[in-house]
Amino acid sequence: MLTMGSQGAAVCSFDASSTSLVTQHLPAVSANIVNTNGAGDCLVAGSLAHLVQGNSPVDALAFGMVSASQDAVMTLFLDLLMKAESGICL
Repeated sequence: MLTMGSQGAAVCSFDASSTSLVTQHLPAVSANIVNTNGAGDCLVAGSLAHLVQGNSPVDALAFGMVSASQDAVMTLFLDLLMKAESGICL
């Protein structure tokens, strides 16, 4: 897997039927990005979870990309929640 930020990601896998390497590019997931902390971890975790369930590398990467984008969006919600719990007014 190769991540390219706003340009999406690519995955290279072995096609056993043709004994060749296949590279596929996926466009970036559209999201209102707030903070990318942990997004890479979510991408890898989501991709691996999907791979061990027997899904294709492309499907696994797509799942990982959606997981990462949701993490980047949820960061805003968690930041606001933490501020509210600590009594910080917005």
